[in-house]
Amino acid sequence: VSFAVCGKIEFPKPTDRNVNMLPFIFGNKESLPQELQCYYDCIENCPYLREEIGKVGYLTVHESYVGIGKAQRREGLHIETPGAYTNKNSSIFSPGREH
Repeated sequence: VSFAVCGKIEFPKPTDRNVNMLPFIFGNKESLPQELQCYYDCIENCPYLREEIGKVGYLTVHESYVGIGKAQRREGLHIETPGAYTNKNSSIFSPGREH
């Protein structure tokens, strides 16, 4: 999914929290560390299948000041990947990187 409509949400007040791909359990607020439980309502406003409740999801939060006309991390569309096999006929593994 490249984007999804989540309705109107209110983000928590920023306090310089920064986590990348933190595992949590869908539908279980207590699976998030106390300092990130304030994001639970945002997560619950995102569309996900009921079958996902109880399964692992991954949360990324990057709170920082972003100036007008500037990018938070870098400009342009990109994805992050934990890594992938580069050839289906081989067991060669390419470590994860930002694209």
